[in-house]
Amino acid sequence: MRADFTPTQWRMMEVLADCEPHSVAELHGCADDELSTAAVVRVHVANLRRKLRPHGNDIIYERRQNTSYYRLIKINKC
Repeated sequence: MRADFTPTQWRMMEVLADCEPHSVAELHGCADDELSTAAVVRVHVANLRRKLRPHGNDIIYERRQNTSYYRLIKINKC
């Protein structure tokens, strides 16, 4: 898949590429700005979803034991 990702989005995609759940804190480590809040992750994930969906992929949100996670998935089109 070839998409027009920002450098931060590329770093997030490298983390998410294993299709395993990754915490917001882990993805926040991909941000360029150390002083940004975890809210920056939501913005980048929203933009990534918009770019990924036309290619049959998405990023889902999961909540387990009081921790938020994001995971890359393949969308089944039946």
